[in-house]
Amino acid sequence: PVEKLLAQLSEVPEDIRTAVRNNGGGHANHTLFWSIMGPGGGGEPTGEVAEA
Repeated sequence: PVEKLLAQLSEVPEDIRTAVRNNGGGHANHTLFWSIMGPGGGGEPTGEVAEA
């Protein structure tokens, strides 16, 4: 999975490390974003956000 690859980025060959970090990180961020923003995603805010 992308998350494991990013967590072990130092083990990725140096010549492709930047591309893996940038593209893999973008994929992970978009996946997180759409899981939160999708229908039924995210739920009600909690903590300080809910209290604001």
